[in-house]
Amino acid sequence: MQIAKNASQQNRITNLNQMTDVDNQLKEADRVYTLNKKLYDKKAIGLQELKQSENAYNYQLAKKTWPPKPLTRMPGHLSSNWYRHSNLITVPKMPYR
Repeated sequence: MQIAKNASQQNRITNLNQMTDVDNQLKEADRVYTLNKKLYDKKAIGLQELKQSENAYNYQLAKKTWPPKPLTRMPGHLSSNWYRHSNLITVPKMPYR
């Protein structure tokens, strides 16, 4: 019982660390993209740099919102099978600014 509790706590800490990393990477991608938009408007950088920063921002935004629905255990089953609500796995379109 104690082993399961320790594993659960360790898993929770790992998940929180990963969420913090994703938040940090999203803020950085947003900062770079916002800066690059201003630089592109002033013709200081090319379209390629702007698109790279836009793609990086959209990727981090998609990572933050994944998974779209939480995973849950199948009700009434004792097995370790997991499923997504309505058994459909959908990949959300990446939002663009």
